[in-house]
Amino acid sequence: MRLLFCHDGPMAVDCNGNAYPQTFTEQVLSRYYSIAKELVFFTRTRLIDPDETEAKKVNMEKLTIVNSPNLSSIRGIARTCEQPKFIIYSRDCTHQEGKGNLAR
Repeated sequence: MRLLFCHDGPMAVDCNGNAYPQTFTEQVLSRYYSIAKELVFFTRTRLIDPDETEAKKVNMEKLTIVNSPNLSSIRGIARTCEQPKFIIYSRDCTHQEGKGNLAR
């Protein structure tokens, strides 16, 4: 099963797509892996230089980061009203029957 985790973020990523989360450590992610084989993070991202961060890179083998528009403000919501649904489905983040997996 693939689990979709929506988070306001932002999550630090490098130009190769590797994630350097400050709060989601391997230990925290392992809790989610106990209920799902794959984890998709739908979150805002910020580009970083991996040489300039103290955060550790997480194992990306079972983790996918999908960049979210800013949905924390009225302006961000108004600009991207249909975009989140398109992003999620265009990244094939759905179950085989076509129903999305959602966790809160």
